[in-house]
Amino acid sequence: MSSSASLSSTSTWPSIVNELDWPASGVRFHYEDRYLSPDKLSLWLRTVFGPGVGKYVIYNSHYYVAAPRKPTKKELQWLMDPDRRGGVDVPGVGYLSLV
Repeated sequence: MSSSASLSSTSTWPSIVNELDWPASGVRFHYEDRYLSPDKLSLWLRTVFGPGVGKYVIYNSHYYVAAPRKPTKKELQWLMDPDRRGGVDVPGVGYLSLV
C-alpha cells in the first residue's frame, strides 16, 4: 500500500486552508483523500490527543492535518485500511477501533 503522505510546511498549503484556525503547536501534514478514512482519522485525533487538540480539513482532494505527532506506521496502515472492522494498538491509549 503506497502512501501519499507528506510533511508539508503550511506555506505550501492552499491559502484558504492555511488561513483556518489551526492548533498552535504540533506537526502539520497532508494526505490524498483516497487513502484515508475520515471516520478513522477523526477517531484517531479525538481519542489519542483529546478534543480540540488535533484538527483536519478536507480540501481539493486532500486531508490537511495538524496534530501533536504524525501517526505511527501501524496507525497509518489502519487509517488507510478500507476495512472498518479492524483496529490498531495505540501506545498509551489501547486498542482503537470503529466497532
